[in-house]
Amino acid sequence: VLTQPAVWVNPADGSAWIFVVNSNGASGLRLNFDANGNPSLVPQWQNVQGGTSPVVANNMVFSLSGSTIRALDPLSGSVLWSLARSGGFHWESLIVANGAVYATDGSSHLTAYAVGQSQTTTTLVSSANPAPVGANVTFTATVTGNAPTGSVAFTDGGSTISGCGAMALAGSGNTKTASCSTSSLAAGTHSIVAAYSGDPANAGSASAPLSQVIGSKTTSTTTLASSLNPSTVGARVTFTASVTGNAPTGTVAFTDGTNTIYKCAAVALAKRAKTAGRTARCTTSSLTAGTHSIGATYSGDAANNGSSATLTQIVNP
Repeated sequence: VLTQPAVWVNPADGSAWIFVVNSNGASGLRLNFDANGNPSLVPQWQNVQGGTSPVVANNMVFSLSGSTIRALDPLSGSVLWSLARSGGFHWESLIVANGAVYATDGSSHLTAYAVGQSQTTTTLVSSANPAPVGANVTFTATVTGNAPTGSVAFTDGGSTISGCGAMALAGSGNTKTASCSTSSLAAGTHSIVAAYSGDPANAGSASAPLSQVIGSKTTSTTTLASSLNPSTVGARVTFTASVTGNAPTGTVAFTDGTNTIYKCAAVALAKRAKTAGRTARCTTSSLTAGTHSIGATYSGDAANNGSSATLTQIVNP
C-alpha cells in the first residue's frame, strides 16, 4: 500500500526529492531531467522502516511505524533520531512544527515530543602553522551533520578574531566549511577554536583547540653592488641590491644621497638564476661627476624585517 508522498527541495543545491512509504519501507527518489527536459524519478535510497505517510521538516524525513517515530536523513535514508513508545502510536500521519513532532497515541491523545537535533562535528585546520608575524593565516572549519546551515565563530584564546564572529557555512550536502583569514596575530602561541552555531536540524559543536604558532619576523640582509665603479659621466651604471631572508618579497628603493634615483623608488625583488636570495636592479646614466653615496633600502614584508646597504660610487668627468 502506497501512502501519501512528501516533496522536499534540497536547500544546498536546489534539487527536488520525493519520499514515499510502502510495504517495503521508506524510499527517497530524486527528480532528474534529461537533455530534452523530460523528468524522471531516480531512486537514491531505501530504508526498511516504513509506516505512515512521510513528513518533511527541518531538513529531515519523519515517519511513524508501530511504536517508533523516526527522522531520516533525506539524502541517505539513515536514521538521525528516533522515539519509541511502549503503548504505540495511532496510525495518523505525524505533524512536525516548531521543533516538535506531534503524534497520537493508542488512546487518541495528541502529544508533542521534542525533536532531537542531529549531532555535528567541527574540525579546524590552519593554512600556515607556524607562521611569521604579519603573515595572512586562514583557518578553515569543516562542519559535518544533517545538511548543516548557519555560521561559525572563530576565537583566539576565547576572544573573537576580528571579522570572524559569524562566518557563513558554504558548500553542499552534509559537510560544509567556513573560513577566517587574519594577519593580526601577535608573536607567540595562540589557542584557536571554531564554534558552529547549530540550526533547527543540527546541534552546535566546537572544534578542538588548534595551537597556532606565530614567530617573529626574519632579519633580512641587503647588500649592494655597482656594475661599474669608478665610472664616467654619462656612463650607464647598474646597482644591484641582493636581499636574503625568509623568501623575501617587496621592493627596494635606490637613493643617491637623500634623493631617489629616477625610476628606482620601488623596484620589485625578483629571483634570478645563480644568485642567493632575491635581487632588485636600478640602472642610471645621470650621475654627475664626483663621489656619490648610493643607498638601497628593502621595504620588508610579512615575514621579513626591512634592511639597507650603501656604497660609494665614484664618477669621473
